[in-house]
Amino acid sequence: MYNILCLQRGIVMKINISTIANSEGKVPVEGSVSLGRVVFDGGEYDFSDVKVTGNIVNIGGSLELKATAAGEYTTPCARCLKPVTISFDADIYEELGKEGTEGALSDDRSECDITEIIEQSVISELPMTALCDENCKGICPTCGKDLNSGACSCKEDDWDPRFDILKNFKADL
Repeated sequence: MYNILCLQRGIVMKINISTIANSEGKVPVEGSVSLGRVVFDGGEYDFSDVKVTGNIVNIGGSLELKATAAGEYTTPCARCLKPVTISFDADIYEELGKEGTEGALSDDRSECDITEIIEQSVISELPMTALCDENCKGICPTCGKDLNSGACSCKEDDWDPRFDILKNFKADL
């Protein structure tokens, strides 16, 4: 499981599975989940409603969720910090009732709350870094100016004099 903090969770997705709880068959899954603002791995992500389509299938007494989640999220660019909106599609496959997902099923197996499963699947698809543009120049580490809009007036050769000794350093390989 991931260390996730949902700051504003709204709509949850509970599916009535009473028709397939004890016999083979399938129940369609269609709707949306509101993940809101998610803080994960040092980043903040503001999600639009996540649209989910698929099925919960009972095959030989085993309940399986097979679905797709699609939507958009906004997060700061890793280089210049401007907001960037990214679309995503996440495939979801989960065996319900196995260790780690038993909380999704109600005690009488008539209802299944798949909100957390969707959240986990979407979060696992997030990229390591989000960029507004592949060629984003970022911000100046000295003055903070957005370098995409032009150069700043900082000296390029800003050098910490404590590192002068390293200028003449040659590694023995």
